[in-house]
Amino acid sequence: MSVTYGALIRRATQEVALGSVTLHSEPPNSPEAGRDLLGGYHDLLRALARHTHQLLAPHLQPGSPLPPSPDRAERTALALADELTHLAGRRSLATHRSARANHWRAAALAVGAAGDLLATHADRSGLPRSPDLLGGLASRDVRHDALAHLGDLTATVLGSTDELARRLVQAGLFPSAVRGRLPDSITAEVLARESAQHGGPGIEAGLDELRTARPAIDRTHPLAELGDRMAHLRRYAWAGTQATFPSVDDLKVFAVLGVAVHTHAEAIARRTSTMSGDERLLGDVDGTLMPRSRLWRAVATGLQPWQTAERDHPAVVGHARRVRALLAEVAPIGDQRIGAGVLPARELAQALRAAVQVTDAISVWNAATLDGLPRSRVTMPARALTGDQVTDDPTLTAAKLANRRIEVPRIGYIGLRETYAALSGAVHPRIGLVEPALAAALARSEGHQGFGVEVMQRL
Repeated sequence: MSVTYGALIRRATQEVALGSVTLHSEPPNSPEAGRDLLGGYHDLLRALARHTHQLLAPHLQPGSPLPPSPDRAERTALALADELTHLAGRRSLATHRSARANHWRAAALAVGAAGDLLATHADRSGLPRSPDLLGGLASRDVRHDALAHLGDLTATVLGSTDELARRLVQAGLFPSAVRGRLPDSITAEVLARESAQHGGPGIEAGLDELRTARPAIDRTHPLAELGDRMAHLRRYAWAGTQATFPSVDDLKVFAVLGVAVHTHAEAIARRTSTMSGDERLLGDVDGTLMPRSRLWRAVATGLQPWQTAERDHPAVVGHARRVRALLAEVAPIGDQRIGAGVLPARELAQALRAAVQVTDAISVWNAATLDGLPRSRVTMPARALTGDQVTDDPTLTAAKLANRRIEVPRIGYIGLRETYAALSGAVHPRIGLVEPALAAALARSEGHQGFGVEVMQRL
């Protein structure tokens, strides 16, 4: 699977620590090695400054005022970034790479990659390209945590400045040249320590699991591929909420996906019911997985007669089809072994738990897409309406008797909205309970029992 923001920042932290240790245990032994080490140190300062500006860039803060109004923590971080840029100076065109490992330059590359990862979540006009931008950097607390982590990392780097200067002189560089390239960093150190104090619960609560907006598909392992494709489907489900004219066919594909994920998860959960810890799926079978599977099936059944001019997205169909094939491979329903006896139960359970959680997020965005469907002029055969839905409307009654195709009436959306609400854990709008929505959805699905199989075969 693709690397995360948290992994890149942790890699940078490890490289900075190694750089400090190596400075004492294996100091540069020649002027060339000293210049290379100094270049890596300056590269890291520039990368930290650039990354700070990226975290506070207006186009990565949806809904923020223009111009932005930074608070004290953000003003401190910006002042630190300016000071780091001053300390690093201009990058020299001459290169002084040595054969020795330069941990500070490796840390700079990791910090730079983390910034590039953030940049994939917004286009040049500032519009988000993924749901994670809205849920991440739009939160000031998340930005403060990330800035505090950078401040702590910066303080660690600057703490090695005096030792670096001494080692560079010992390596053969002129003291005057070293003083010119390593000016007094006390101001930056004070700002870095202050910035580190503005954090909250830690980076893990914010951007730690953030990946690129469009991660590459890892086909080297079925569970890795399953996770990557579910991530793509998650983004496409969110994108549906942004569409001017959404497609009902996409909602059908997502509904069948929800059925498949929960059905396979249910099968594995029953086989691992005697296990404990991470080897068991989150939630019980009869109380969570099976009811949600039936809800997704009810959604698929309710959407089946609906049509829009907009067709399903080929990428959505392709990812969903491949996910179903992967589920059949790693979590077979009929095979009593787990993953055909190849995959460890714990890894499989974690992967299925993550897939179930993705479908939970998809259900919320699908509900929002459903609200926008009327813009696409959704039609259906009037005979698909129930008697209760047409009783109080003579026009709908006549259309049902004449077997005409009509635009989906307002009453036709009510049941699906309630089913999506039950999927997302929301309360029933009238009764205040989730269970009535499930019962009503299942009642509406009677007479369409073959639809789930039909659509799954189409995919």
